[in-house]
Amino acid sequence: MTPMTPRIPGEEVTAVLPRRPLGIAGPPPIPRIPPMPAAPPATPSWWPAPGYPPVFAPAPRRRWPTWAQIAVGAAVVVTVAAAGLAINVAASPDDTASSTMLPAPAASAAPVGPGPAPEAPTVPLSALPGLMLDVATINSIEGATDIAPAPDAGNDHTPYSGLSTDRPECGEIQAPALESELDGSGWIGVRTQSLQDRDGARHLNHSAAIYFATAKAANDFAARQAQAWPKCNGASLHLSTRREPTSVWVAGTATNRDGMLSITNTQEGAGGWQCQRALAARNNIVIDVRSCGENRTDQAITIATRMAERVTAG
Repeated sequence: MTPMTPRIPGEEVTAVLPRRPLGIAGPPPIPRIPPMPAAPPATPSWWPAPGYPPVFAPAPRRRWPTWAQIAVGAAVVVTVAAAGLAINVAASPDDTASSTMLPAPAASAAPVGPGPAPEAPTVPLSALPGLMLDVATINSIEGATDIAPAPDAGNDHTPYSGLSTDRPECGEIQAPALESELDGSGWIGVRTQSLQDRDGARHLNHSAAIYFATAKAANDFAARQAQAWPKCNGASLHLSTRREPTSVWVAGTATNRDGMLSITNTQEGAGGWQCQRALAARNNIVIDVRSCGENRTDQAITIATRMAERVTAG
C-alpha cells in the first residue's frame, strides 16, 4: 500500500489540473469555448516515503581469556612497583634539583571568517495569489483602461495547455507556464491570471507564479529556459490552439539582463500584433509573463519585474 503523502504544515496544496486552451493570435477575435472540465486532483509525489534510519546497536564487548587476564594483572603489578620506586627516588633528600612547573602556552585563537550567507526562507505556497498584480496596475503598464479578467479565464491554479507548434522546442517562447514545459521540472503549484480588453483585440495578458520546493529547483528551471530561448532566435513558428486556426510567428532575439529573460515575437500579417515574454526566478518562485498587443516595448518585462519585487519583499 502506498503511504499517505504528508503536506506542508499550514500550506494549501495546489492540485495540478489540465489548463484551458491558451489564445495566441491577434485580431479579429474568435468566439471562445468554455473551459475543459477539470480532472480530479493528482496526489503530489515529491515527498519522501515515511520511515527513519535503523538504530545501530553497539558492538558486543570482547571477553579476554583467563591467561590474558593473568598476564595483564602481572603487568599492572610491575608497572605500579616501578612507579613507586620512581616516586621514592624523586623524594630523596639527596636530590638538590628543583623543578618548576611551566604553564602551558595558550593556544592562539585563529580569526574566524564569516560563513556563507544563510539562504532566504522559501516563499510559502499560500503567498502565490499575493504575487499577482491588480487589474489597475496592469492597465497602467499596458496604457489601457478596459483590461479585465478574461471571460473564459477558468482555473487560476493550473498551468496552460493546448498549444501546438511545428517547433516544440520553441513553444515556451510564445506562452507562459506551459504544462508541457513544467512536466518533469519538479514544480509543485502555480497561480495564473488571464486578462484582456473587452474583445481581446488590443490587449492580452497572461501572468504566472510557479512554485518550486527550493530556490535551486526554480533557478534550474529558469536556467534551462535561458539556454533554450536563444536557439529559437529568428525562427518561423506555426502555432495553433483548439480554438484558433494556425498562425505564423517570427521569433525575436532572446535577451537575459540581470536574470530577466525576455523575447518579443511578431505575428505575420496581423498589423503589428506582437507577444512579449518575460521570465525570472526569485527564491523558489519562477515569474512567467506574456503581454500581447501592438507596439510591444517592455510591458511584459515591467509586469514580471513588479511581480519579482513582491517575491523579494516577502
